[in-house]
Amino acid sequence: MKMNFCSAVFAEEGKIIMGGKTNRERERILAKARDLFFSYGYSKITMDELAAELKMSKKTIYNIFASKRDLLDEVIRNHFKDIKEEIETQLNKEMSFQGMLKRLLLIINQKTSLINIRALDDIKKNSPDSWKMINKYRESFLQTRLKEIFQKGIKEGVIKEGIPLELIVLVTMNLIRNITPPELMGFPYSFDQVLEMIIEIIIEGIIVREE
Repeated sequence: MKMNFCSAVFAEEGKIIMGGKTNRERERILAKARDLFFSYGYSKITMDELAAELKMSKKTIYNIFASKRDLLDEVIRNHFKDIKEEIETQLNKEMSFQGMLKRLLLIINQKTSLINIRALDDIKKNSPDSWKMINKYRESFLQTRLKEIFQKGIKEGVIKEGIPLELIVLVTMNLIRNITPPELMGFPYSFDQVLEMIIEIIIEGIIVREE
């Protein structure tokens, strides 16, 4: 049966409306899944529990995400997309080398603190491929940003000559990778205080001191 012009217009409008609804549902699912997965652990939350929290049927969730694993992977992608966007918004070329480094590490701290350390361990244990994705995003994005920041320090003459850029980035990456919430390490300092100390250690070791 041929569709007349009006029918075609209404059909297209219907697709747009349905598409908008699907996008809103998708964002709701991602937000709630991120909250639950990052707070309690991927394996600890069932799709039934997620559906109940959302007051949504499991069928609706599976119409948007093929599996629980696909949902987790999309949560991870969105999380790192948020980090990237915030860093690009807050870092600007007018900032000093030290200012850029401090701001970068503070943003990483803020975003990392949204994930319970036990939830990370749970992902590592129960979804190894998703854990690899986390490491891939973290390594590639952070490495690129740190290189840009340290190159700025070199151009400004702030960083000592003779220290290979790749080594500075590697050491800093290892420090970031191994930052653990201080309460788990028994330190009598807040996370922000520990971060300040780490930044000072990095800067003290590589910057040029005026005579």
